[in-house]
Amino acid sequence: MKQRARMLGINRMKSGFIQCNRQYFHVPTVENSYWAGFIAADGCLEKNEKVLVINLSANDKEHLEKFVRTVEDKGRIYEGVNKDGYAHVKFQRTCHEWCRDLRNNWGIRERKSLVVPIPHLIDEQMIMSYVLGYLDGDGYVRVHNDELKISVAGGKTILTWIRKLFIKLVEENECNYKRSKNQQRGKKHATLRQPVNNPYFYTYEIGGYRAMIIWDVLMRLDSPVLKRKWFKKEILEWLERKRNI
Repeated sequence: MKQRARMLGINRMKSGFIQCNRQYFHVPTVENSYWAGFIAADGCLEKNEKVLVINLSANDKEHLEKFVRTVEDKGRIYEGVNKDGYAHVKFQRTCHEWCRDLRNNWGIRERKSLVVPIPHLIDEQMIMSYVLGYLDGDGYVRVHNDELKISVAGGKTILTWIRKLFIKLVEENECNYKRSKNQQRGKKHATLRQPVNNPYFYTYEIGGYRAMIIWDVLMRLDSPVLKRKWFKKEILEWLERKRNI
């Protein structure tokens, strides 16, 4: 029975057999690179890298449901309230294949905390999709002081890598943005910031027309996206206003 269950791609759980696409992360694609980035930010591997856990705010239940449908998982999403009184949703699945492939293809390890590694990717679309997933987990997009801001938090290694990618994208695309060079010529790119009381935690932010370039590049990807984060009314209004100048 156990051998046949493995052949059919079924996981054994205490509550019964749970079916899922065990090979979903085996070969990197634009789509699964997004989810790998999202897991790097908002998920983790547990129990000797055999269990995938994703724990989100209840506000993102729909996004978690999208992931569950994508990986063809027939289990359930757990809902509850954490110790601080906030509603949350949780997905947990024992799947050796997922954990193995997340480790081999994107470098995701158990209890990664703030030491998220740079993924093992070469394809540019997959790389940017991974970054989008990471931003959807640990990033923030807003309009502040009439300027679009894209910010992200995490460890020094992953944020340094993201910063270099963003600088490269801006340099490659800024000629297509008629005001970007005049507005920000000579302005240095922001560096990582580090809170005084936390030696392992960093933040990085990009703003203005440079943020518009990053927004455009990421939103052109054929990838999942957390729409509530990127398509807020104030963001769309700012983009429309700046494009018409």
